[in-house]
Amino acid sequence: ALKGIQQLVENVDTQIEPLVSNIKNTSDAARSALEQAEKTFALEEGVPGELASGIKETLTTASHALKQSEHTLASVQGVVAEDSNFIYKLNNTLDELSAAARSIRFLADYLERKPEALLRGKGGSKGE
Repeated sequence: ALKGIQQLVENVDTQIEPLVSNIKNTSDAARSALEQAEKTFALEEGVPGELASGIKETLTTASHALKQSEHTLASVQGVVAEDSNFIYKLNNTLDELSAAARSIRFLADYLERKPEALLRGKGGSKGE
């Protein structure tokens, strides 16, 4: 019985070394996987980290664009305030453009009815 126990102990001794090594390797791999998972969930590495970085850049750019548009709108509001001289001049210009368009329409209608007026003038020939 003593000899059987001694063989069992020797057998266990030879198998314990690879088993301990296997457990250590598994433990190291598990520790590495956990560290990587922590970095990924902290949005430091991997696809989520890249996405988070891209989102941060996009938000920064959008924030700058929004600030610039606010400055632009403030400038535009100062220029086109209801009582500003700009609006008055713009209205006058639009009125003059309307009058010019109306005159061109009258001319086009007249020339459609009397195309010879381009050659002879408005009065036409004296033989009429």
